[in-house]
Amino acid sequence: MKLNKLHLVSGVALAAIAVSAVTPAFAAEEVGGQTNSQGTITFSEDGDGGEEGGGGGIIDPVDPENPDIEEPGGGGNGGGDMEGPLTIDFVSGIDFGNRKISGSTQKYYAKYNGSVNSEAETVYLPTFVQVTDNRGKNDGWKLEVSNTQFVDADTNEELAGAVLTLGSDNQVFTQNDNGASSKVAAKGNIKLDGQGKDQTIVTPATDKGMGVNSIAFGTEEYGTATDTNSAVTLEVPGKAKKNEDATYVSELTWTLSQTEV
Repeated sequence: MKLNKLHLVSGVALAAIAVSAVTPAFAAEEVGGQTNSQGTITFSEDGDGGEEGGGGGIIDPVDPENPDIEEPGGGGNGGGDMEGPLTIDFVSGIDFGNRKISGSTQKYYAKYNGSVNSEAETVYLPTFVQVTDNRGKNDGWKLEVSNTQFVDADTNEELAGAVLTLGSDNQVFTQNDNGASSKVAAKGNIKLDGQGKDQTIVTPATDKGMGVNSIAFGTEEYGTATDTNSAVTLEVPGKAKKNEDATYVSELTWTLSQTEV
């Protein structure tokens, strides 16, 4: 059973209320700017294996109509402090959990970022970004992302060759489309290799992308579904050095800009 897409849009809007993890990169009269989020993975001898992913626990369900809703779990979230008519309101942190050290190349699935209570059911949220366009001009905008390489948070050693991939079938849902998948197309299979190069996610044209937009990397599933998201992956070469009981962190930079008209 799939979640009504309108719930994703409204839930994201409420989730953004509690988030204040980043300093705004622009003044109120400006539009667009940058915000940061994090991707993380921990390696240990007794962690979960690759391919199928591993558990991450469930955030306590929260009523999506509750204005005091907690931010989705997982940490590393961004957005929420931007001001102006064109903003990134929320970005999910990406957590690949605690993984078993392996000498073979492994692909890991991201954990779902949390859950909210929708119609008395547990809902797992995929990695997502919320963009709001209140400019009233119906001009287009562009959302891009780049990342730094994953590094040991204590020693700063790189997880060499790690590649983060965002979604094979990314979707955009908007309030103006009543929660249905919008006519705004999002790019799929966005590969981030830690080189800091911007990758375009979505570029709504004129008369598209107004109001609240949720860009989802993966689909949302109900209570008994897996708590890992196969649409968001991290591939780590077997030859990459992995420090035991170390958490590796990548900084993701999300850039929102208005397109030229």
